[in-house]
Amino acid sequence: MIISDTHKFVYYDPPKTASTALDSFFIQNYGGVTQKRLNRGAVRTKHARNPAPEGYLRIASVRNPFKRATSYYFFQKYMPHSKRVMLMNEDAFKSFDTWLDFLIENNKKDTHTQDSIEYIYFPYWKFLEPMGYDEIIKVESLSEDLSKLPFINKKVNIPKVNSTKKYSTWEELETPERKEKIIAWAGKDFELFGYETT
Repeated sequence: MIISDTHKFVYYDPPKTASTALDSFFIQNYGGVTQKRLNRGAVRTKHARNPAPEGYLRIASVRNPFKRATSYYFFQKYMPHSKRVMLMNEDAFKSFDTWLDFLIENNKKDTHTQDSIEYIYFPYWKFLEPMGYDEIIKVESLSEDLSKLPFINKKVNIPKVNSTKKYSTWEELETPERKEKIIAWAGKDFELFGYETT
């Protein structure tokens, strides 16, 4: 979570939504400061869900749920800095299918949980529900959506961070069963944020 008192906004950064690049962008250009929270296992996460101060613009980023679930699986399974989080959910990483089962099971947790080991795996609607949001930045239209924010008065170009082409894509892993699992997990994300289920 990034907060800027200078420009009076809060940026909520669900994992795998260009959040690392957007965090850097808001910190370097708009007086943003990272607010972290301590989670289970004494791991600090940048994906805090603190309420925004009164009158602050609430911004959040989202991504196609099919692509997010796929990217998140490989990110958590293979990135070294994720190992402590991964160990708490070791069975989830046996295969892409067990990962999707884990996401669905984790989604039964309370929306308002303060345990980031639970809420970082929520779909967007559930991750954002306790705080709400005013503006959405979609990964698919990143520069365009950023340029529409009221405190940005120029065309924006964000370089990709944490991007890799060495793992399988959703298009390579897609099956009817996996598609149904992601639709079951993401739920309202498709309608709320304009993503197709087909």
